Amino acid sequence: MLARILTLTAVVLAGVTAAAWGQPQCCVSNGGPSGACAPTGQIMCMDGTVSACMCGSGMSPPPSLGQLAMPSTVNLGAITIGTTSLAVAARITNVGALPVTVSGVASDAPLEIIVVGHTCGVIPGGGSCTVDLAFQPRVEGARRAPVRVTSNGLGSPQSFVVTATAVAPSTSAAPPGSDAPRLTVVEYAHAAWDHYFVTVLTGEIAKLDDGTFAGWRRTGLAFKVYPNGLPGTVSMCRFFSTTFAPRSSHFYTPDAAECAKVRNNPDWSFEGDVFGVVLPSAAGLCPTGLLPLYRLYNNGRGGAPNHRYTLDTGVRAIMVAFGWIPEGAGPLGVSACTPA
Repeated sequence: MLARILTLTAVVLAGVTAAAWGQPQCCVSNGGPSGACAPTGQIMCMDGTVSACMCGSGMSPPPSLGQLAMPSTVNLGAITIGTTSLAVAARITNVGALPVTVSGVASDAPLEIIVVGHTCGVIPGGGSCTVDLAFQPRVEGARRAPVRVTSNGLGSPQSFVVTATAVAPSTSAAPPGSDAPRLTVVEYAHAAWDHYFVTVLTGEIAKLDDGTFAGWRRTGLAFKVYPNGLPGTVSMCRFFSTTFAPRSSHFYTPDAAECAKVRNNPDWSFEGDVFGVVLPSAAGLCPTGLLPLYRLYNNGRGGAPNHRYTLDTGVRAIMVAFGWIPEGAGPLGVSACTPA
């Protein structure tokens, strides 16, 4: 015998009505067409819905929505100014019955406490995801900042606290001396695309010069760098993308956190560490004897991203006048420090 069906007009849980979950539905008790009701807790029907239900003479509790449990405080440790910590994974768990869709993960201090990447998309009931965090300190002292998670779960937005400590280097790592080996990076331009490209690879330079890679011409500008692995230097990561065809694009960064972030971006392919440079200070200053390498971004003009790297302050000023955006340390956007 079928149980009496109760017409639901509103079921309220934490200020949210059943209409917010979708069309309210009653399960028929004792194995009816939509499945049996659980006597307590959430009610999961065979058709995949979760709803309040008439069971015998009373209504069972309203459904449990998806809800994320944030991690306890995440400590990234004591990190020396001018370096970047290894990524630390913070775990987020869905303690509810319904899936939760995460729409955003953001640090309140994004210049230093960096969200390198995350695996949070749609988290099923009982499932979890991780948020990878890194610390890139600029000035000495303790840090404490929330990382905010936005979702369609109960209580959103939610946050957890990240702590870290920035310490001054005990001794400054000396850059390579004047007798250190050097490599030459050559700049090319593609007039039709309004793109720029630099390379240190001799085979690539030969193909650009002989027209194998059509459309590229030398600008006449170049700068010096160090071979990879030289003490006192960091490696420059190189990436390539054909996502924006017919234009292709390359991207270089010596920033370990930025390199890790781009490696998690499916639009870009990591090509390797191609040469060595010295990192500037947070203010964009280079050690004595080294030259600042400026980085400028075209802001996606023409439908594809492109960056230009130059030592020339005059070239930098012209690019800014044409709408290119300085990127890097300090007010001028210094990406790296290079030998003279």
